[in-house]
Amino acid sequence: MRESAAQKADYGNWVSAKLIYIPGVIALLFLGFSILLPVLVIGAVIFFLPFAYFAYARHRFSTRGGNIQVKVQDLLLEQITG
Repeated sequence: MRESAAQKADYGNWVSAKLIYIPGVIALLFLGFSILLPVLVIGAVIFFLPFAYFAYARHRFSTRGGNIQVKVQDLLLEQITG
């Protein structure tokens, strides 16, 4: 028995916005302070990488990005009820 789209629970996005904002802000801080000490650019790059990864993952899980989250939910429901 499959649920219609209107009856499905909305679990939000599995990738928390905090996983995007926190590394992004830290990367910007490192980048800003790198004016005083250029070696801090390395810190900016280190924090920019998880920012970019989690931003991409959040987009792919969203309904606009690839809807992977709903596909996984449907597959799980199919396996449980099937």
